Amino acid sequence: MKLSGITVAGNIIVDSNKYIDIYPEEGHLSYINDVSTSLGGCVPNTGIALKVMDPELHIIAMGTIGDDENGKFALQTFENLGIETKQIDILKDERTSHVDAFVNVENAKRTFFLQEGASRFFGQNTKPVLTKYLHVGYLLLLPYMDEIVEHGRTRMSYWLEQLSQDGVIISCDIVSEESTRYRKVISSSLPYINHLIINEIEASKLAEVEIFKNGVLQIDSLIQCAKVIKNMGVKEKIIIHSPNISIIYDGINVYRLNSLFLPKEAIVNSVGAGDAFCAASLYGLMHDMEPTEMLRLASCVAADVLMSPTPKPNLCKIKDFLELENKYGRK
Repeated sequence: MKLSGITVAGNIIVDSNKYIDIYPEEGHLSYINDVSTSLGGCVPNTGIALKVMDPELHIIAMGTIGDDENGKFALQTFENLGIETKQIDILKDERTSHVDAFVNVENAKRTFFLQEGASRFFGQNTKPVLTKYLHVGYLLLLPYMDEIVEHGRTRMSYWLEQLSQDGVIISCDIVSEESTRYRKVISSSLPYINHLIINEIEASKLAEVEIFKNGVLQIDSLIQCAKVIKNMGVKEKIIIHSPNISIIYDGINVYRLNSLFLPKEAIVNSVGAGDAFCAASLYGLMHDMEPTEMLRLASCVAADVLMSPTPKPNLCKIKDFLELENKYGRK
């Protein structure tokens, strides 16, 4: 019998964030105003945001780190927050995945340089999933599991198939990348995923549907993306978020909600906002929230992280997150 709670599996990354006035052209100078170190990637960002929202929730972190200072920092951070770490593999001769992130304080956009490190070996020694829920991310950024091994299927798809047969409720997230391999890598996993939680760019790439016209997001095209992806095999819900709107498609109904209207000066950086939306969506799924209420909460938590200097939310109580809706209104 599966334990209550959720396992969050995949990328564990240590972020070194450099806050700059402007991102320079190659060979030019820009000044660093501040530096911070935080955990990043799916497992920390999603797991920590969930723990903030529900301190009593049993959360197990599953991933691969190196036996180095960054790995120790990751373990200590999880343990301090009450997130279980026994299913994290520590590789003796590898470095923990690391990102040098340059955050433009003018627009909160982040340019990052990734050293894949130990995360590229995730899946070589997967532990059993002990909880009822499993969230995995990021597909396309887990090289061993993304590899196509036979019958056009990835290792990830075989792993998710086995877990699905065991009754685990599975959700997944994708990394945004400029490539044409979305369908090739991800398609074989979709029939074993209950809920796919992604952004508009990832949805467009996976569905192979253009969603912008003259630079403006076309809502009808975004909904078409959700329907195409659902027909590719996702079992329950497609949840798509974007800066302006978020939608849920369950195979019958489409639910949509505009994002909060945050003043430009309130936005500190965009690091972790998508993961925060994802975490709040998982909270809603585990608490059987109505789709529109789930979108309300998820958009508020994402907005809160946009106003936070780290991927961790500023607030903690559900009612306080939802109060942001009254404070700022919606687009």
